[in-house]
Amino acid sequence: MAVSRSNSGTMENRSRHLFRFGTFEADSVTGDLRRAGRPVGLQEQPFRLLLALLDRPAEIVTRAELREKLWGETHVDFEEGLNTAVRKLRDALGDSASNPRFIETLPRRGYRFIAPVENVADPALVPEALKPVRARSWLLLLLGGSVVTIAGAAILVYWFWFREKQEWTSSHPTQLTRDSGMTSEPVISRDGKLLSYTSDRAGQGNADIWMQLIAGGEPRRLTDDPANDHEPDISPDGSTIIFRSERDPPGIYAVPALGGKARLIIRDGHVPRYSPDGSRIAYSVGHYGSGGFSGSLRIYEFGTGSTKHAAQDRYVGGPVAWSRDGSTLIFAGWNNLQLRPLHLWSCSPNGGISTQLTVEPVSEDRSVFGQVSTVSVAWLNDRIFVSRRQGDSANVWAGTVATGTQRLVGGLRRLTFGTGNEVMPSVSSGGRLVFANHTYAAGIWEATPGKDATAAAMHAITHDGAINYKPSVSADGSKLVYVSNRTGNFEVWIKDLLHGNEVALTHTAVQENSAAISRDGTKVAYSDGMTIWLGAVSGGAPRLLCERCGRPDDWSPDGKVITAGGPRMYTNGISSVDPATSKSIEIANHGILGTTAPHLSPDGKWLTFHTAENSTTAKLTLSSKRQVFVAPYNGYPVPLANWIPITDGEALDREARWSSDGNQIYFLSDRDGFRCIWKRNLNPATKQPSGPIHPVLHLHNSHLSLLHIPDTGNVSICPVENKLIFAMGELSSNLWMTDLTH
Repeated sequence: MAVSRSNSGTMENRSRHLFRFGTFEADSVTGDLRRAGRPVGLQEQPFRLLLALLDRPAEIVTRAELREKLWGETHVDFEEGLNTAVRKLRDALGDSASNPRFIETLPRRGYRFIAPVENVADPALVPEALKPVRARSWLLLLLGGSVVTIAGAAILVYWFWFREKQEWTSSHPTQLTRDSGMTSEPVISRDGKLLSYTSDRAGQGNADIWMQLIAGGEPRRLTDDPANDHEPDISPDGSTIIFRSERDPPGIYAVPALGGKARLIIRDGHVPRYSPDGSRIAYSVGHYGSGGFSGSLRIYEFGTGSTKHAAQDRYVGGPVAWSRDGSTLIFAGWNNLQLRPLHLWSCSPNGGISTQLTVEPVSEDRSVFGQVSTVSVAWLNDRIFVSRRQGDSANVWAGTVATGTQRLVGGLRRLTFGTGNEVMPSVSSGGRLVFANHTYAAGIWEATPGKDATAAAMHAITHDGAINYKPSVSADGSKLVYVSNRTGNFEVWIKDLLHGNEVALTHTAVQENSAAISRDGTKVAYSDGMTIWLGAVSGGAPRLLCERCGRPDDWSPDGKVITAGGPRMYTNGISSVDPATSKSIEIANHGILGTTAPHLSPDGKWLTFHTAENSTTAKLTLSSKRQVFVAPYNGYPVPLANWIPITDGEALDREARWSSDGNQIYFLSDRDGFRCIWKRNLNPATKQPSGPIHPVLHLHNSHLSLLHIPDTGNVSICPVENKLIFAMGELSSNLWMTDLTH
């Protein structure tokens, strides 16, 4: 779009510059921002901000300099204006504040453009011989040459028009379902006549597998087990539905498309996909954790009942897509435990090394809240389809796979243009595309666990439909801090639980992602993932505590901040940081396993935490096990020999917290196929476990669930007397369909 000219920010008086970076091009005179030749809508102020950064690549441009350059003497709310401009610019570029490719934030200092920049100064002065020839003149020149030249021109013209005609376009989307809860994970049959999906529309809280005709008619409920049944796929002949079930034993089950009894096929499998001839199933073994699904890819053969590994050098983030001849698989994945960036990869179902297809990530940060489950890939002829996030929305994108290769030609192009979260595409052989549109929110909740372990007394503390998470409560239960994006940026908020009033504690350009309030309720430690700051509840300027020192999880009674991890959460241990000196002391480290999620007992004498495999030890064998420990705490390192196991390490137990009296440990566990809150009693003197582990709050609901908080550390259970405060996500979704044409 052309940027309007004003006296304070005129662009006509500038010498013309054409900046190229990545697939983008910014023209300083016309005010145009283009991506791969296509215009990108960007307002004037964010575009001028972009030019200011591009003028000085790799240099820090301070906030004061930006104020002078963008606003001059104009009296505005500079802080809010700059934060908004940065956010809009990042949205246009598809950039991430926490893991930037273009714009790096230097907290409270300024910004730096970190990608390589090509600066073509005043393109109007480029000699004619070096300018690209216009298509019409170029064609006439070729036609004026020899017969060989004419033939070459004809081939090039044909190639140009053929390429343009082969670009997919989509019809206006049609809404297929109109449920108030969660209807998602659609798969369409090869012939485009049947649709299967996951839904909680039965009103029992859990998810079941459903089937309906695309042409219309009443949907059929295929499963009714109390456990969650999800992740369906339809056999090539349309006779059978396979799906993942959390029933006992968990794994991949099959049920006739016309209804009947489900039978177990593959124990512990996830995200199954039939091969084109129906002789094999590609699936993954893994678990849902921080940011989505993490698995290792396997191939099951019906004829022999055997299983073999594929893509042993990568983690898989969702269902794979088979090529038409069954020789190639494409999936969204990564090669480390940080779950970012997420690229598209291809591999052979027979094993071997994977090939990276995309240059730009499908998603840079798996913990983006709008994409809380799996990343699906669909394949039709030589085209693949995947959901890709840019800014605040996710859409379906398409790309071409070169014939006979495992290479993506020309990158991905957007196919749908909704403003929500269009995810989980599936396509028929005739070009009928179905996808889910997710609406997501997260809130802070309070529950009083009952003897029957239900959430009958649960109610919301926040009511705004934003993303609110990571609660932390003062020792007397009067003050709550949490992270929220209700103003557009993730900031730290504080709420008076006695009187109900709340206010933002931070107003920054960065995305805050963690906060912990001190025991006395006077101070808050918060972080953007790299740096921890200290702020006073009463107000005033914050001060730096430490850099690259992890996540603030708790405070000790004597005022030290207890942190977990560093830049890579599972490679470091647990430390305490003294605010007076910023000196850090590591207090717990397994040495082999990651040690994280610390929380001190009310008297400050005991520490609880959990262990997990880290990227050094995992070696692409994802574990669905965590183990909770307690250990004595005196401010110094605790020997491994003094750790007391609270759980046996055979289940996914994590994020433990002390009860208000210090005699119980609450923790999250997936041991019953859902994510619920469990508890174990302790001996008051020795803190040895006493009695069995038992549930205190069952949350068996697919619409409102702890599973919808991508990073389990953000659930953050806060026991306050006889109540529990925690974060929980709410996912609403329905299904849409569009027809693809050339």
